[in-house]
Amino acid sequence: MTPYRLDPAARARVQVACNVVNEEIGQQRQNIVFVAIGIAIVAIPLFAAYPDQRRNIAYAALFAILGMVGYARRQVAQTYKRLVVGRVVKALGNGLTYRPESSFDAKRFRALDVFADNATSFTSEDEIGGRKANVSYSIHEVRATRRQGKQTVTVFHGLMIRLDFNKNFRGQTTVVPNGVSPAGHSLLGGLLDIGGSPRKEKVNLENPDFENIFDVYSTNDQEARYLLTPKLMELVLAANAANSDGQLRLSFLDNSLYVAVPSRGNHLEASLSETVTPDSAIGDLAEVIAFAERLVDELQLETRLWSRA
Repeated sequence: MTPYRLDPAARARVQVACNVVNEEIGQQRQNIVFVAIGIAIVAIPLFAAYPDQRRNIAYAALFAILGMVGYARRQVAQTYKRLVVGRVVKALGNGLTYRPESSFDAKRFRALDVFADNATSFTSEDEIGGRKANVSYSIHEVRATRRQGKQTVTVFHGLMIRLDFNKNFRGQTTVVPNGVSPAGHSLLGGLLDIGGSPRKEKVNLENPDFENIFDVYSTNDQEARYLLTPKLMELVLAANAANSDGQLRLSFLDNSLYVAVPSRGNHLEASLSETVTPDSAIGDLAEVIAFAERLVDELQLETRLWSRA
């Protein structure tokens, strides 16, 4: 990936904000150290006075320190989003907007039907909005998990790209990695139409490279073939190959195309252990925005597709 280069004036504005965040990080680190020292000063005499309670005392001390670390992270995150993220998004241009809250909700996440496991916990934040040609798009950071016994298993963590078109699709078409069987694609659910949803059937496409990686399901196979043009499949394959954190998933639903881009890290947060720079603040955000706009460009080749029926 080629790093995105800010112009000197924009870089200077972002650098000023980064300096403020770095000062906040330094202050919070000091606070953690002071709190840890204070807890140790209290805990050591208690260890000597109550030897039978040492484990409880150690746990209490550890929880107090972890609580302070969590508080410090939240403070740094607030400062970072308030000062840095807005300037970075503005510097990337194209009339982009940013807000810490996200309009992408759990109900919409479930409706995409591209994950094999149902999420029991869902959070979404950091919405970036933009517009290319006559298409508006938004990017959201999403985390969805489920409980498996005493463990928490990640269903999805990454960016959700939404492209809104002036068109209601006749059906729902989904693209998932080979071997994935979301609820709406399952044999039992598909045959019996559980939940009243239209049955999705597997769609065969004339692109062996694409079919070696993805399975396509749709309630309207003709529309699915119309949506997944050869150039669009090439674009998805290239983006999928470039993403080392997992495979992409797509869902054409109602009047929107959703693209789930897995990611291990948080895109719009600062770390207590690292210095913030304009380059680290941009990260791969510029590439994700560029990918969203390339999707718009490709789908605009079929202009008659987006005339509202």
